[in-house]
Amino acid sequence: MKRTVLIFSLMLSVLFLSESFAINDGGKKELKEVTLSCDMNCMNCQNAVEKQLSFTKGVKSVEADHETDLITITYLSNKTNPELIIESLAKINYKASVYNPKGNADNKKGCSTPCKTPCGK
Repeated sequence: MKRTVLIFSLMLSVLFLSESFAINDGGKKELKEVTLSCDMNCMNCQNAVEKQLSFTKGVKSVEADHETDLITITYLSNKTNPELIIESLAKINYKASVYNPKGNADNKKGCSTPCKTPCGK
């Protein structure tokens, strides 16, 4: 009896695991990278941006640099997109846009609120 229950349990486990793998493989997990432009006045701004984006759904890695005002984000394309990432930054009052190295009018940088900690800038 114990052996039958054990075999039945193993069969159910295999069935559920194979179903979960089939569901997960249905959506393509493609990693993409985007660079955003966002005015960060100091290291505290940089840390706030990195922290916010690290908790954003689908974001795998974040590298922000307050000296260049650039944020490089690696994300899962089936979970998020640049627009949702920008919306996540707006929740903490940072305006961002997709970085365009040619520097045309699409680069709208700016922090909509002043830095909360004195940084000398």
